[in-house]
Amino acid sequence: MNRKPEISVIVPMYKVEKYINRCIDSILCQTYSDFELLLVDDGSPDSCYEIGLAYSKMDERVRIFHKENGGLSDARNFGTARANGKYITFIDSDDYVSSDYLATLIGMLNENDADIAVGYYSDVTDTATLDAVINEDEQKIEVFSGDEALHLLLASSMYLQMETAWGKLIKTEIVKKHPFPVGRLHEDEATTYLYYYDANVVAVTYRKIYGYYQNPDSIMRSERSEKNIKDALWSFAERAKTLERLGKTELAKSAWLFAYGWLLEEVMKAPGNRWKWKETYRDIRNARYVKLHIKEKAFIYMHFPHLFGLWQRSKEKR
Repeated sequence: MNRKPEISVIVPMYKVEKYINRCIDSILCQTYSDFELLLVDDGSPDSCYEIGLAYSKMDERVRIFHKENGGLSDARNFGTARANGKYITFIDSDDYVSSDYLATLIGMLNENDADIAVGYYSDVTDTATLDAVINEDEQKIEVFSGDEALHLLLASSMYLQMETAWGKLIKTEIVKKHPFPVGRLHEDEATTYLYYYDANVVAVTYRKIYGYYQNPDSIMRSERSEKNIKDALWSFAERAKTLERLGKTELAKSAWLFAYGWLLEEVMKAPGNRWKWKETYRDIRNARYVKLHIKEKAFIYMHFPHLFGLWQRSKEKR
């Protein structure tokens, strides 16, 4: 490509040869054409690189890279460092997008002078695809400040829509400022809130333009491992601590309540494992913006989880 494209589309690839054609095809048939597609083969042992290489020979917008395996965060960071576009969008390699995905998001940015455009998603399967029906609610576009977008992320039913790195178009300068934490799961939760913090205007649509495929082979879909839980709690606590440091009092309170809720759920599911999550407990106990009665509850269920369970059940009977 002789000039810089408006958008860089970044797709990390690892063990997705069953799905990657569907993903790439959905990107290359976009109604908006001013983009580059960066395919990052993260040391995949299957034929992902060969598939991506074939596409790069057919379409000059496709750039294919190979690197040693470093995980999703590392692959996204690798692509981000090589992105030429003014904006970046991440698409997971087992997902796919509607033909007007890029047109919708870039239109939202331009029409609202926004830094981030957020699209809605639809759960898809091997047989169920994106719903083409657009109702009145889906036509609506709402515009928020960065702080308002953070409130949506932390205290609403729109958590998945707002929290994920995919399904969004973001100014490249913002993405490059906040790399994903390498070696961690739940990397989006440790990163995307910082995008909103740095944004002046965030535009949100309820149109289902992103097909979210729940791959049964994905790490995040597999049985919840100790690392999965540990990284989730770490991400939630880091988010809360950062907002606390930034002086975002109300946002920090919401973020700490989110971390507290997850810790409570994990302790109640497996009381015997509770001290594996002692770092999160310590963070909650030391947090500036966690109310005393929450800290007291955390103390009770970490030290006396069965007593806390009895107390909870007695409350429900009242």
